[in-house]
Amino acid sequence: LRWHDRAKDDRCKQGRWVAEVGGEVVGFGQYRQEPAFYHPQKFEVLVMLLPDHRRQGMGSALYGRVTEALAPFDPITLNAATSEEWLDGQRFLAARGFTEKMRMWESHLDVQGFDPEPWLGLLSQAEAQGYQIRSYAELSGEPDAAQRLYRLVTEVRRDVPTTDPWQDVPFDEWVKVFSNPHFYPEAYFIGIQGGEWVGLSALWKTDDGGMLSTGLTAVKRAHRGTGIAKALKLRAIDKARSDGHRTIKTWNESNNQRMLAINTKLGFVRKPAWVMYRKQLRAEE
Repeated sequence: LRWHDRAKDDRCKQGRWVAEVGGEVVGFGQYRQEPAFYHPQKFEVLVMLLPDHRRQGMGSALYGRVTEALAPFDPITLNAATSEEWLDGQRFLAARGFTEKMRMWESHLDVQGFDPEPWLGLLSQAEAQGYQIRSYAELSGEPDAAQRLYRLVTEVRRDVPTTDPWQDVPFDEWVKVFSNPHFYPEAYFIGIQGGEWVGLSALWKTDDGGMLSTGLTAVKRAHRGTGIAKALKLRAIDKARSDGHRTIKTWNESNNQRMLAINTKLGFVRKPAWVMYRKQLRAEE
């Protein structure tokens, strides 16, 4: 959290408040903007409370404080999310005019129980097509490595389904990811063919040392259907296993059938979905 606050894009607005009872922080509310979806009048909002302090009006008070602080910015949309298991969260958002826009499936893979044997042919197939798979830790010494990765990420994520259109993040802002304490260069894999960086699959550390989180897995359009995406994910799984991690978690938009199918075939087990909500305050001009 401290890193995200320090690394915040100067364009992006943010505010955060906490609720205290007897000197103990029991909840918080915040608004923020993500550089990858930046719009000066669109905001993400979040309210969370410890279970024993819900249904006492504190959530409403925090939400009121957040929206009051947002008023001078003349917001046109508010985005929020909750788990499909959290009925209180769904009711809270519905009562305030939020409607569902998209679902993201969370899936987990048992890394140590994963059997790579049936998939070894995919790695050979990728090699036969001239693909190499290397980690960013291996590539980072190249003088233009950061710029090449930036260009790759910027291109391939444009086809990832989202509730808002992607916005290109300036390189000087994007490059801050390398200082993120969860960045894991040894498990950030790049697919290369003929010297061109064509795809990636990245794992990130989490605060739970046994669990890794999947970031972006995507390849350029001209290289889809070649098996390189699966090969990249297999290398990432192998790295997680060799480093002793227990679980990989990932998220896929409900309409991203290609990536959902890949993860299902690899043995990821679907968990309850995250539900994306939006409140449209007025029409976008």
